[in-house]
Parts: sequence; C-alpha cells; structure tokens
Amino acid sequence: MSDTYGGTRWWEYYAVRYLMPSVAGVAIVNWLCSHGNGNLRAILSLPPITERLDAASLLLLFLYGNLFCYVASYPILVFHATRVLDFTADRWLRARSDGYLATIILLVTSFAIARSKWFLLPILVATCFSLLQFYRLYRGLSGHVSLSICKKPVSLVFGYSFALARRRGRSQQITTERSGTNDPANRATSSPETGDDEPERISTLEKKVWHQDFMDTYRHLREHGNSAFIFILELALAALVYEAISLQGLSGERQLSRIAVIFAIWAIPAIFVHLIGQHLERRFSLYDRKVPEKSDLTSTETVLIPTHDVGNRPPARA
Repeated sequence: MSDTYGGTRWWEYYAVRYLMPSVAGVAIVNWLCSHGNGNLRAILSLPPITERLDAASLLLLFLYGNLFCYVASYPILVFHATRVLDFTADRWLRARSDGYLATIILLVTSFAIARSKWFLLPILVATCFSLLQFYRLYRGLSGHVSLSICKKPVSLVFGYSFALARRRGRSQQITTERSGTNDPANRATSSPETGDDEPERISTLEKKVWHQDFMDTYRHLREHGNSAFIFILELALAALVYEAISLQGLSGERQLSRIAVIFAIWAIPAIFVHLIGQHLERRFSLYDRKVPEKSDLTSTETVLIPTHDVGNRPPARA
C-alpha cells in the first residue's frame, strides 16, 4: 500500500471501512434469503435455512455479504466525488441535494414502506435517491469556478481536486551555499563553461510535517464515518429488497430479478463517477490547448511514398 494511505497500515483504512459492513452484509443476506422463497437460496447455491452451513457455504455467504456491502456503498462514492457541494464559505450548506439528510430520509422511508407489499414503492424510493445523486453530479460538472493558475473557468469538481492536490503537495525548498574548502566533502565545484571554482549549491526539500498530520486526522475520521455510513445504507437497501421479495407466491427467479432491478437503479449514478475521473484526466492534460486548430496548420502536405514504389521511381533531375 502506498504512503498516501499510511504506508503498510492498510487496515487503518480499508479494513476499518469494510470489515464491519461486510459482516453486517453477511447477516443481511442470510436474513433476506430466509424471508424469500426457498428456491432463492438454491439459486444462490446456499443450503436450506434448516441446515447448518459448511465451510464452503459460509465462504460463499461471506462473498455475498461483501457484494451487498459494496453495492450499498456506491452512493458514498458519488457523495465523495461531489463533496465540493457540501460546504459554502466553510459552512455546511444543508441544501436540498445534501447526501447526509437524503440518506436519513431514505432510511426512514425504506422502513416505513417495508410491509406495503407493493413492488413499485421500493423502485420509486431507489429512483428518487438515484436522481438526487444525478443532480449532484450535474452540479459538480456544470458549475464553474475561476482559478488563478487557469486561464479559463473550470468545473467545481476539477477546481476542488486541483486545489486539494496543490495544498497536499505544497512544500518548502531551501537552498544553502557553502564555499569550497580542502575538505573533499565540501570541495567547490568547477564550472564546465569557465573552469573557475564556484561555491557548491545544495538544494534541500523539506516537507511540512503538519500537513501530513492534518491529512491523517481527517482521513481517519472519514474512514470511521464511512463504516457507519455504509451500515446505514445497507439497512436502507435491505429494507427496499425485503419489500420487493416479501410478496407471497413469487418464484426464486422473480425474486432475484427484482433484486437485480433495485441494485441496478441503486448503482447507476456511481457509473458517472467514472465520467468525473475521465473529466479530471482530460482537463489536467490540457488536451484542447495542446492540439492546434485547423486554421493553424500549414497548407503544406506531406506525401508518403510506399516502400515498394521507391525502386520504380525515376531518379530526380538536377
């Protein structure tokens, strides 16, 4: 693991974030399967609820729990990518698109409709939650901010990422000089152009230690908060899935298809986080400024002569 995430202390980040929600995901998947049609467990290659789990089934159930945990955490990915929207002038904005308030409303709504036995209700709730994420993605990409180092305004997500990277990477460069002495360690260097002795220049790069300490602090806070955030989203998603499969008379195949529909609606906004990554890469490369316009190209055309035609061409005349 890179130094960005604490060197080899990977457990302080990924394990803290996903271990507890993964265990909770195992319990949730087992509970959902026990309330669904018995054929659902067979489709998932799990033994009946009355039988004891063997090692292979327990491992498979743990993988299902991890899958449920990761799917449930997708909205956090969107909220993290658009976190520039959450604060204005260093104050929590608490706007209509706030992801934290929306998650609490989602949790309460999901439990409120858990026994309505109407499949369209969980679909509607999941769709509204996804539309909120789409709105945040739109604002993050369409909103613009001016940076002193950029000639043109940039998107909010790029401006925030760029400013954060510069803040994290800022350092002090100290240049010291010492004259040449008889000591080989402090011997003056000779200029390749004049041959005269010049004082040796030593450049030292010193990082601001408090920057790293401050970053470690908010990363730890965010990772522990992520664990609780994922757990809440797991409960909300479990309630929506339970509402979709609790209707009596559904076959295992239909229950699985309903779960797939809810998972798809839940995960679609996270796809566009990939678009944000593409946008950051494209904007950072300054591709449009480096490629010349058609009007800047000269009218001179270069004619390529195939190799097999070179021998058949007549010699050039003087």
